[in-house]
Amino acid sequence: MSNINANSINSENITVTNLNVTNLNGVPIDECCGITINCQNEDCECPNLSSNTYSNTDNNNNGGNTDINLSSISSDIVPANNTNIDLGTSNNQINNLYLKGELSGNQNNDIILASNLIPKNGQDISIGNENNPIKDLYVSSSTIHIGGATISSSGSEIILPTGTKIGGETIATIEGNKGPTGDQGEDGNKGPTGDQGPTGDKGPTGDQGPTGDKGPTGDQGPTGDQGPTGDQGPTGDKGPTGDKGPTGDQGPTGDKGPTGDKGLTGDQGPTGDKGLTGDQGPTGDKGPTGEPGERGAAGFTSGLILYLNKKHNNDASYNELGKEPVYLSEEVVDISVNSNEIKTSKKIQFLSEALNVTSIPGGNWKIDLSLKRNNTNTNSLYLWNELYYVTASDEEIYIIDNSNSSFIINNTITTETSISYSFGVPYVETLEETDRLLIKFYIQSKSDLSAPGIVSFHMNNVPFNEINTTLSPYFGIVGPTGPTGGPGPEGPEGPIGPTGPTGDEGPRGRSNYNCTTVCFFTDLGNTFDINSENNKIHIMPSPIILNLGDSETDCCISPDTHVGWPILPQSMGLFFNMYGKTFNGIPTPKIGSTYATMFPGNHLGLSCEVLAISGNYQNNTGGDDVYSLYVANYGNSVTGNNYHCKKITDFPPNSQGSFEISYDVSNIIYDLNGITNRIKINPLDYFGLYITRALLKVEYYTVEANKQSGVGDYLTIDPPKIMIDATIYLLQE
Repeated sequence: MSNINANSINSENITVTNLNVTNLNGVPIDECCGITINCQNEDCECPNLSSNTYSNTDNNNNGGNTDINLSSISSDIVPANNTNIDLGTSNNQINNLYLKGELSGNQNNDIILASNLIPKNGQDISIGNENNPIKDLYVSSSTIHIGGATISSSGSEIILPTGTKIGGETIATIEGNKGPTGDQGEDGNKGPTGDQGPTGDKGPTGDQGPTGDKGPTGDQGPTGDQGPTGDQGPTGDKGPTGDKGPTGDQGPTGDKGPTGDKGLTGDQGPTGDKGLTGDQGPTGDKGPTGEPGERGAAGFTSGLILYLNKKHNNDASYNELGKEPVYLSEEVVDISVNSNEIKTSKKIQFLSEALNVTSIPGGNWKIDLSLKRNNTNTNSLYLWNELYYVTASDEEIYIIDNSNSSFIINNTITTETSISYSFGVPYVETLEETDRLLIKFYIQSKSDLSAPGIVSFHMNNVPFNEINTTLSPYFGIVGPTGPTGGPGPEGPEGPIGPTGPTGDEGPRGRSNYNCTTVCFFTDLGNTFDINSENNKIHIMPSPIILNLGDSETDCCISPDTHVGWPILPQSMGLFFNMYGKTFNGIPTPKIGSTYATMFPGNHLGLSCEVLAISGNYQNNTGGDDVYSLYVANYGNSVTGNNYHCKKITDFPPNSQGSFEISYDVSNIIYDLNGITNRIKINPLDYFGLYITRALLKVEYYTVEANKQSGVGDYLTIDPPKIMIDATIYLLQE
């Protein structure tokens, strides 16, 4: 039979030879199912079914089959034979299969997958591990995704993503062994900087894996027993103390004798002669020299003060340049400039009344202004002025401007601020008494601005805007011209006598020129290596560009920019060697006042020429370089023009000595055969001495180019160990 249903069995005893039960359904089974099975051999056993209950219930009373309750199974479920047994069918699939342990496949132990293998939770599943890796991994030409990167194949080639790195190096940059470095070529022009590439997207951050449980701490092992302490050895016996000897008897003390009577006090003797005065003690060490006080502000020519009084609101009209200030409600004048507007027409100008003078003395004029600027830009703006005199016919005659040394207005002057600056004015001697003075102020920009730059002048209130000139403060209105006296009687004309013979040329008379001198001294490179704390020598920094203008004429060396170490005027040089700066800062290109001087008669509009130069030198510089000493007119302080120089002498390595050069007066004053053999100094020209050597200019521009490119901020050109003490003799015209 195939199936036996309990509901159809009526007999209590069934005797069978073999009972092969495929399904037992419907009734509880205990003690061999309550059925007596008579076995014909010893192999018949009652299955222990009492501990394994198979229930198939319909809790909803729907008459159908739902769950199979295997809660009491405590052993393996094994098929009777090694046969093909299915769990579910193609029409009746198992919904979810939850397994713990191994999952076997076909008889070859293969697990055959017919769909994707996807973990339940991403990035939590591994294939193999460090101790049990997968042997072989077979993948078709489809793509392998590793994070945000992909790997695929094409034929026998592997396609890797762009930017793949091996050992930290991008595959595209892997090169063979590097060959020897060739000789460096000449520096090419610097190419433009390429645009910066876009920043790649940031890949997703993987989920952090779970932290494993911390293993238990093992029990501490027992402490071993301490070994026994050995017995202390016995103390030896103390030897006997010897007997003390007897003390002798003390002798008796004698009686004290009587005290004698005090004698009479003798007369005081005469006072002895005064002893010789001892030698004076040595003089104590000299105390340290105190720090020098701060240098006072630079002086300026004191003369007539003219006030800048606002009268009009547009820059085309003249405002008042008056002898008295206008003190009313404050007036503000704004001047606006855009990017890179240089020497614009945007200005504010002031005109005086008739000066009643026929000349303007030369000198420095001091200008005081009250102004501010907007803060919409970080780049600086620049203030400069022009000076004119205006004739009775309203013709403007140019005198001078300071556009080459304009005042810098940076973006920190955002509130009303008082500023001062000075500019040199030459001697003017062509004025009529009716001429008037005109000054124009301009604002300019030398760079790109994100918005217009605006400078506001605050006027007609305290503090006043004013100019301290070189004009006399005491001039007044010129009175009317007095009547011309009548001509005297004309005497009779005498006869002309005959011309006499020409006499021999007499000896040259003395020049009517006045002579003055200017002294120079500088220790360029700490010539004698003085480095004590109290006597430290400050050396001259790297060489500088010496000529003040952009173009110059040079009768001795190539007409080009001139580079060297300046020898400073004597007091300025001493101050620099002691404190590392001059009265006007460290020597700076294009600022003559930091390394040169003017002719002492400059403020009077006088000119001069170099008559002679003499001095001493010490050169402790080794090597093969020969340094040369030059005298030079560095150029005009306003225009920068008029540069020229002349070589004086050479200084060989490790040498010392004196030098002297002088010019015949006729050679200085006059041109010989069209050749100028002189150093001429005009009003407002800076002049002085400097040291240079061959190829110094080439080295200077190489160092400056490296600094500009940001690769050599630390590079310098050390000065030579040369000390110069010299005097220039000048002839005033």
